[in-house]
Amino acid sequence: MLKAFEILGYGPASHGFVTSQHSKDNQMWEEGVELKWPGSSKFKKGVKGPPFGRREFDQLLGQYEIASDVPAICFAKELIEAYPEAKVIIVEREIESWFNSFQIAWPLYTRPIVYKIARKLDAQMDANLSLLHAITIGWFGAKNRKQLLANERVVYRRHYEEIRKITPPERLLDFKLKDGWGPLCGFLGKDVPEGIEFPRVNDKGEYEKKAKIMGELMVQRILKMGPK
Repeated sequence: MLKAFEILGYGPASHGFVTSQHSKDNQMWEEGVELKWPGSSKFKKGVKGPPFGRREFDQLLGQYEIASDVPAICFAKELIEAYPEAKVIIVEREIESWFNSFQIAWPLYTRPIVYKIARKLDAQMDANLSLLHAITIGWFGAKNRKQLLANERVVYRRHYEEIRKITPPERLLDFKLKDGWGPLCGFLGKDVPEGIEFPRVNDKGEYEKKAKIMGELMVQRILKMGPK
């Protein structure tokens, strides 16, 4: 979808890969997670106040034209309320396909020793995994891999059900990738791009590619800066 938005002239976009490169943003997102799900993060003794609203989201997302992926989607309800002028597009993938991709995109419990060491060596990775850990506890209601695997599909279904329930119909497009440019361009008021096929990216392959890039960036930071 992000490639489709880019072709239509939208951007930049906030998504997990972008957020992962900004530790200060990750720390603020984690504070928001704690306010929404008290006790889920390392900030549980330090964060007090009302849930995030437009002021906080403007600070986190003001430079972006599109908000997609974690951590923004954890605040879908709050974002829909905070930006009544914004349009909402959901693309509900086949759940098992999503589940398989999620195991790559959510590495928290896949290689615990590797990431434990990485967190000690790299402040950015520490911020990334701290945020993922808070979301895992708060959004997924899981404190270990077994609980996460048990809850993933439930949270996935509940997420889409909630968005469909709370979004005014005129602001919502329930989009299917197989339908191509027509519904998307009609909803956004854009002309269908001439001679350009609708992009269909291999999600698992993209996740693997981004995971590799993140690993390479982490190594570069460690070699450049040394232990934190």
